[in-house]
Amino acid sequence: MNTHEKSQEQLFETNLELSKPLGDYGDQIIEHDVAVYLATPNGKEPKIGTTFNPAARKRAQSLKDDEFEVLWWIVGGYMTSNHIHRTEQIEARKFGLKDEHEGHRHAVNRARLGTFGQSGTYDIKNIVTGEIIVVSDAGALERKHKLVPKSLSRAANPKQNHKHVKINGVKHTVSYAENKKGGE
Repeated sequence: MNTHEKSQEQLFETNLELSKPLGDYGDQIIEHDVAVYLATPNGKEPKIGTTFNPAARKRAQSLKDDEFEVLWWIVGGYMTSNHIHRTEQIEARKFGLKDEHEGHRHAVNRARLGTFGQSGTYDIKNIVTGEIIVVSDAGALERKHKLVPKSLSRAANPKQNHKHVKINGVKHTVSYAENKKGGE
């Protein structure tokens, strides 16, 4: 088999891996068609983005017709959410724009996969007794014990200085549970 025949065979490979799996929820195949668009709001920095519904995105960003252009479509069922994000970054580089940070990828994937706004699961360990409880609704626990919103998330984040929360006057350490928030 010559090189040309081999490359033609690869075109029809159904198990072709477009990007390395990152081991998170973004490795799921997106079943919907996704538009890659260029938004050039008057007086602001241009942005490359992706959306399932270009008309709704244009309205949500209050853009005029000449400020919003669909560059091309990604056919549903062929790319993972992570690969779509990577493709968006490559397209942005073509226009000389900066890459988005890793947190942006997580937020986009949660929004795209319908998990945006859902609470993460945390292991909360009582430092006196060593007892561990698993919390799947951080917001409810924070409200019940009058904690500052997002205090569990901050305490679990290794990049934050705040490593404890006080519940009923007792310090507890917080870590992401095995089913980590946003696949982090």
